[in-house]
Amino acid sequence: MARGRIPAGGFGLLGVSKLPDAHGRHRAWVTIREHSGQTRTLTVFATTKAKAQNRLKSKIEEWQSSGGSLPSDPTVETLVNIWLAARSVTDLSSVGEIRTQTKAGYDYYIRAFIVPGIGRLKVRELRSSQAKAFLASLISDDAGYTTARLCRTILNQAFDFAAQDDLVRANPIASVRLPVKNKKPPRALSDKDLLTLRNAIRDWRSGPGQCGPPKSEHLQDVFEVMLGTALRIGECLALTWGDVDLDAKRARIHATLVEERGQRDLSGIVQKGRFFYQDRRKSGGGEYEIELPAFVVDILLRRSINNPAFNPIDAVFVSRKGTWLRMGNMRRSFGEAKRAAGIDVEMEWTKPHSLRKTAVTLLQRLKSLEDASAQAGHSELGIGCSGALLADALTTNREPSLERHQHRGRRQTMNDGRGDVLGDGGQKCG
Repeated sequence: MARGRIPAGGFGLLGVSKLPDAHGRHRAWVTIREHSGQTRTLTVFATTKAKAQNRLKSKIEEWQSSGGSLPSDPTVETLVNIWLAARSVTDLSSVGEIRTQTKAGYDYYIRAFIVPGIGRLKVRELRSSQAKAFLASLISDDAGYTTARLCRTILNQAFDFAAQDDLVRANPIASVRLPVKNKKPPRALSDKDLLTLRNAIRDWRSGPGQCGPPKSEHLQDVFEVMLGTALRIGECLALTWGDVDLDAKRARIHATLVEERGQRDLSGIVQKGRFFYQDRRKSGGGEYEIELPAFVVDILLRRSINNPAFNPIDAVFVSRKGTWLRMGNMRRSFGEAKRAAGIDVEMEWTKPHSLRKTAVTLLQRLKSLEDASAQAGHSELGIGCSGALLADALTTNREPSLERHQHRGRRQTMNDGRGDVLGDGGQKCG
């Protein structure tokens, strides 16, 4: 009986030599057929028959993934890796493409969760119930929802990719629904919390006997600028002097810094991810302008006067080496300042991003929801505002405590460029 013809993009039976050659190696081979219809033989050598077979299988997967096609009966691990390799990457926002940092994130979730969980299952074996159980196992104690959601996204797109190659009749992930997370309303800092944090950051590493390099004003200034502008930390650190007009008291927001997750190389060593300036905002948000409150203008004016001679990137916040400040380092310093002040437990929930939520909420209470959304660069009204304060803001123009802060801010001397809570800038953040 004649053998059937190998389909295009497929391969025939694997062969392995029973006896080693003169060099003590076993040979494994297979006939493959290119998509052009041409056939050729893949050959590998190894010290044992099992190693030769495994090496040949890896060679087949490498050949098929290079052409963007799938093996006839792949595992889930093979599927997701070939799918990811086939995704086109760009550093710009384009339809059908993913950004470099998105692909790096997908690779992390594949290696850390999908492969250990269901990677060895055959694609045709995976059922919706199994996928649902796997994704549900990633969620525990009100945590892991983001991990489960991203793993579902990866699997859903990968199985759509498999369906296009007729490996599966239907996508088993499409019908899987994740448990609904009980969303907590965005939490803004109270007046007391804000003053406590401000004092902690002001006093951090300011006492005698401190080791290491002299304390810089980066953390304290970034804290105040984020509070007065409602910028994300990446947008704040990406500010250049070309973006700031101190005379007009305005700033142009159009860029952010990107810090990619580190990746493990073939030898198992984790390599640092890319860190770079991106001339567009998060998620492709459009450029916009904001008005700078008076205390932020004072800070930026002082920094412009003391701008270091070596600043090749023209950054408002530049390192001693003339490079961009890393968001991870700023977050780490933020946590260290809380621990040094003994407030890391009671204010464990606070992050640099809490300043953005606080600024938006206070501005929305002082002015309007439209002004707050415009200041934050939101495409929709109400995003990021504290839900607990939203209804109150629609009926009340100003809280008494905020009025007191404004009056105290006018009386307080600006010896360090900062007022009380929002200082003179509290009512000018629009």
